[in-house]
Amino acid sequence: MFHRLKERLRRYLPVSQQKYYAEMQQVKEMLQQQQKKLMNLGKTEKMLAQLQDEVHQLCESAESTKNSFTKIQEREENLQKTAAQIETTAQRLVSYSKENIRAANEGVWGQIFNNTIANSQWLQDKTFSPGRWAVGYPDLYVIYRLLNEVRPKQILEIGLGQSTRMIAQYAAAFSDVEHTVVEHDSAWIQFFCNSFSLPKNTKIVQLEREMVSYKNAEEVRVFKGFHDIFQGKTFDFIMVDAPLGSDMKQFSRIDALSLMPEGLAENFAILVDDAERVGETHTIAEMEDILKKNNIAYKMGRYRGRNDCVILCSPQQGFLCSL
Repeated sequence: MFHRLKERLRRYLPVSQQKYYAEMQQVKEMLQQQQKKLMNLGKTEKMLAQLQDEVHQLCESAESTKNSFTKIQEREENLQKTAAQIETTAQRLVSYSKENIRAANEGVWGQIFNNTIANSQWLQDKTFSPGRWAVGYPDLYVIYRLLNEVRPKQILEIGLGQSTRMIAQYAAAFSDVEHTVVEHDSAWIQFFCNSFSLPKNTKIVQLEREMVSYKNAEEVRVFKGFHDIFQGKTFDFIMVDAPLGSDMKQFSRIDALSLMPEGLAENFAILVDDAERVGETHTIAEMEDILKKNNIAYKMGRYRGRNDCVILCSPQQGFLCSL
């Protein structure tokens, strides 16, 4: 009973001064702690605001860098396109330059050829149409010099065309000449013979074409039965300008190889047209290889016009390589 009364009085009676100051000190300390927390919170907010500003600046910088990088990429792409265009233009200029040089060479050879044949006694018809699928002026010039100065007797011409117009006139002037032409196209043979009269000692042999394998080449165009017809015969001049070889990538116009070396006279000359092409280049290399393996001395010369022609000949006729 007394204990309960004491508790009730404690609730209503004021606390002692000492205890009051102690409690006030606690309250003050609590307030100071809260104030510090508020101050720290304010600093934190400022720091957060600063961080937000820095992040915003970084984002703006990143965006600016991204834009700059995009512009650099665009410039690089434009530079690459420009470089590609410059390279293409340069290649075209080089190609045009080569074509112009070849055209100029052709013109020079044309003038040389026409001057050379001007007073020819056996070449009566001096009208020729060189170029494109026909032989060019370098070929015609070399053929004329060969015929006029070497005077071959046994001539094998592979391919009927402008060179035939010259060689047939040579055969007509010298009865001891045997001139054989190989051609596949009957319509072209008929057209040619209707416009140009062939002498008795010029003979055209029509042979069909076929594809055969040769070394690492699966298909090479040749004249069917060529070797069977001409084996055992010898020639002192072989002109190679057929069959069609522009689509051959490894070897082209290999028929003459089947006659080598047995089909070559002691003094011989082989003239190959379109010698700048890959197929003919490889065929010429095969000819050289056959001559070397059989210890047959030879000279080689190249003449450049719109197309190249290469001559392989015995040393006694070596002047034909540097006309």
